[in-house]
Amino acid sequence: MSYIDKKHLTLIAMLIFLSFLGLFWLCIVVLIVALVYRGVNYIKHKFIRKTANVLFSFLMLLFLAIGVRVFIVDIYLIPSSSMENTLYPKDVILVNKLKYGPNLPRSPYEIPWLNLFYFLQDNSKEAVTEKIWPAKRLTGTSEIKQGDVVVFKNFRKDVVLVKRCAAIAGDTLKIIDGEVYTNKVHYRAPSHIRNTYAFKVNTPKWFYRAIDSLHINSSVYGINKDSDWKEAELSYLEMETLKDLNLIDSVQKSPEAYILNKRKLYGRGGENQAWTLDNYGPVVVPKAGMEIRLTNETFRLYRGVIKHNEGVFIKRDKNNIFKVKGKPITSYTFKKNYYFMLGDNRKQSRDSRYFGFLPEEKIIGKATCILFSNKDDRFQWSRSFKSI
Repeated sequence: MSYIDKKHLTLIAMLIFLSFLGLFWLCIVVLIVALVYRGVNYIKHKFIRKTANVLFSFLMLLFLAIGVRVFIVDIYLIPSSSMENTLYPKDVILVNKLKYGPNLPRSPYEIPWLNLFYFLQDNSKEAVTEKIWPAKRLTGTSEIKQGDVVVFKNFRKDVVLVKRCAAIAGDTLKIIDGEVYTNKVHYRAPSHIRNTYAFKVNTPKWFYRAIDSLHINSSVYGINKDSDWKEAELSYLEMETLKDLNLIDSVQKSPEAYILNKRKLYGRGGENQAWTLDNYGPVVVPKAGMEIRLTNETFRLYRGVIKHNEGVFIKRDKNNIFKVKGKPITSYTFKKNYYFMLGDNRKQSRDSRYFGFLPEEKIIGKATCILFSNKDDRFQWSRSFKSI
């Protein structure tokens, strides 16, 4: 078997593998590159062939430098504590864009390396938010699943956030005393997700020593003066560890009490005045093709989504008649898929309970692993290359 035959077999095997993953667009890219490379080597003139090979190699390096970050993987810095104890501030994570399919750039400012030239312009700050090309997502290797740690852009500001997907398009979500239910089924969250617990301390001296030795990063508050009852934000795993050491007992969830106008949660109002961070919903996450009947309640809940993400302005007149461009309508059918995101540090996270449903087009990719960790301002070797 000749060397050329081996290269052909390698190319065919690669195309078959990519087709099996459903990445047909990547098959086309690989095939075009292979044909161009073959065409360059068919040039008979030696000098021209060498020049074309140098130019091809340069363009390939440039394409790889840009293409890998646009289409395959990228790195991001964790800015806040909203995902503790999964991710910590200053963690650097690797994001897999092929998992859900990469978004094509909407403007030259979104193309890595090339955008450096645009940022040198005087009007770069104004032009960076301008979208020139339509939103388009290529196919990926899988769909978004409940429990995935997802990296996305906030739909109102181009700020990169990292949260856990609590409900996918079409799900009915409800939070009861801090526990998430989707379609009336309890979602068993990872054991490191933090919630507020009330408990009785058996031996205060050993309890506080254990807090320090176990490196539990949480403030402990006394519920009543001169009482052994305490309250703290702990993960399920931390709480179980303290119980196993016989340091606490009578553990119970401590859900947030409702206080009027304390927080402006998404969807709270009208019939839902008692919604809190720990008792929220139910809400139906919009799905492409899902039709809703327009009522005062659904209009209040979905009006912003329909206006800002679907591009349709629905107006309600004084007679509670809903209109689009002056024509009465009684229902609306969604064009896009949406998701409901929650932070693992439930009480300290600005997530879908605040900003609402996340449109699919804003999703960047799936958080795959931690590259570097500077937890507690110290480099953590044990967390390097740790899968998420």
